Amino acid sequence: MARVFAWHAKGHRFDSGNLHNQVRSLADFFIAMTYCAYIIYSPFLDQFYIGYSQDIDDRIFRHNNSGSKATKKSNDWKLVYTKYLVLKRKQCDGN
Repeated sequence: MARVFAWHAKGHRFDSGNLHNQVRSLADFFIAMTYCAYIIYSPFLDQFYIGYSQDIDDRIFRHNNSGSKATKKSNDWKLVYTKYLVLKRKQCDGN
């Protein structure tokens, strides 16, 4: 609003187009991150595990090589379901 009054106070006629051209798009205010939600299954334990990761290949490798407390009892985890999700987080521009 301050821009509106400053623009008008200089004796210029009000033209909302000038102000709208200066507004950033909504895409500039959000950060998009892709995650993979997944379900893995261990035949040895007969158990399922649900998780999410940005790097699914690395995560499955760590599940099968004792890189996770919850799944270290077995090393036969198989990927049975994946769903990729794009999550948006509000960006702070520091102003």
